[in-house]
Amino acid sequence: MYAIGMRVALVGALCAALVSGCAQETTEMPLDPATNPGMSGGESAVKQRAERPIEPRPEVPSRPPAAVDVPAKAVNGTLYVALRPLADQVGGSVAHDPVEGTIEAAIGGHRFSWIVGAPVLSRDGVFLPGDFTPVVEGKEIWVPLAFVRDGLRWPAQTAEGGRIRLAVQNATVEAAKPQPNRPALATLRAADVAAYLQHLSPPIRGARLSSRASHLPGAPRSYREGVHEGIDWYSGYTGVAITRSTPVVAMADGVVVRADRAYREMPKAERDRLLAECRRLGRTPAHILDRLRGRTVWVQHDGGLLTRYAHLSAVADGIDVGARVKRGQVLGYVGNSGTSSGVAGTDEDLHLHLDILVYGEPFWKYLRSDEIRLVLEAVFSPEKR
Repeated sequence: MYAIGMRVALVGALCAALVSGCAQETTEMPLDPATNPGMSGGESAVKQRAERPIEPRPEVPSRPPAAVDVPAKAVNGTLYVALRPLADQVGGSVAHDPVEGTIEAAIGGHRFSWIVGAPVLSRDGVFLPGDFTPVVEGKEIWVPLAFVRDGLRWPAQTAEGGRIRLAVQNATVEAAKPQPNRPALATLRAADVAAYLQHLSPPIRGARLSSRASHLPGAPRSYREGVHEGIDWYSGYTGVAITRSTPVVAMADGVVVRADRAYREMPKAERDRLLAECRRLGRTPAHILDRLRGRTVWVQHDGGLLTRYAHLSAVADGIDVGARVKRGQVLGYVGNSGTSSGVAGTDEDLHLHLDILVYGEPFWKYLRSDEIRLVLEAVFSPEKR
């Protein structure tokens, strides 16, 4: 009876996953600015998280199989597949960092990354619309079937007896394919980065860039043993009044890849526990930083550019995962979610925190602090307000 029930659950979850259709894709547009290959990238303004190597993949045939058979299970009507067995059968690799709360995989010629507890998935630095929240159980990692469909773009064939058969399409045993015309952020000069971001408009209408160093990327955040990764927009520093009713708007056309409409503020004890873990480690792990951002909306734009709007009080109507948005469209409203004031339920510390990523990396990662300011002053020039 258990086997029959398991089969019914798997088939039902598979049918639901297949009829949901493929997620919307974002278009990658190449950037070909003048670069300086001999440039070291300048001194980093902050400590960088060490890049963790992908685990060596097992020996496999020179050609990937036409199909793979992997463990699967249904959880609350959603079908999940086991990530490591999937990767092993096609010569891929998986690395899980339980402290950082991240998962990285190289499968089918692409690199994927997850944050444990978060719904987002990055494919070669471009975030995909959908719910890809992984489940970690000991050494096993389970990912939704949506990862196979929208990330790998392989069709699922059959589900039976706790396993699922997947057709392998366009797979390669190489860890990752080179991406022609993709900008190498580490080699770009500040002027090149500014040119790349030049089409962006301010996230708050009429607001100007704050001149305060603590509001800019690279500023220390001692309360969590980390650094500030984005740009803060506060009343008194941006030339406009900022309240809970202040709209936050899209900085360019794009696709919503995350919208935390159902966000619930964490209890104070939980936030205190997370900050204590940061102090113990001497840094802010990715999964904790994701929670400290509070309610967020993420928009993926062309050319590998992502804008992330954090600490929101609400998400605007119609802003759902997969929705296409236009420049200036309201995404949500300023708040203080995820902050100590948000947890306390007060109106203190209302502001927008904005992150700008280029193929998954902060735009400022290889710039000096003076270069960061110059780039932002060029992007958010007065005539754009």
